[in-house]
Amino acid sequence: QMIRALLVTVAAGALLIYFTQGQASAQVTLAPSAPSPSPLLPASPIPAASPLPAAQLQIVQLVLQLRGSEDPALVLGIIQRESSFNANAFNPENGGSYGLMQVELPSAQQVGYPSTNPAGLYDPATNIRYGVAYLSWVRSYLARYGVTSDAAVIAGYNEGVRNVLAGLPDLAYVNAVQSYRTTWARWLNAAGYA
Repeated sequence: QMIRALLVTVAAGALLIYFTQGQASAQVTLAPSAPSPSPLLPASPIPAASPLPAAQLQIVQLVLQLRGSEDPALVLGIIQRESSFNANAFNPENGGSYGLMQVELPSAQQVGYPSTNPAGLYDPATNIRYGVAYLSWVRSYLARYGVTSDAAVIAGYNEGVRNVLAGLPDLAYVNAVQSYRTTWARWLNAAGYA
């Protein structure tokens, strides 16, 4: 049975999560376990006081299917930061980044994308498949140099492994993804996916 969820951010920083599955419903209150994220970052990747849109829930389900060995909350955090769940997102910088995870064509090809046409990267399943494959490649590559932190992997996904190895991570990007990841981990747990 499909879970429908409604998240509400309250003033104290806790999240009230209302969800229903079939005839059953529940309410969960999550208090922050760590200091609040920077006031420049949204408190939650899910709009307050609105249901999780069906398209967003479909993306969550795709991530759960295609995540490989990666943490689904991390993948969702990257999607939130990169495209705000817009499957048609495009960034023309550095030759172009496409879709939900803003995958660059050379990066996708490096992990097996079989085409020279980036249009296929707008397909959510294709984008997640190759975005996750690239994320796993980054993790593996950095591990060969003894760099295993999730923060380094997140930075490497965004700006390349050479910049991470040179000590040049984009900390604002890393902090945003980690904040989104925390919120998604809580949502996945409350919705019964974790």
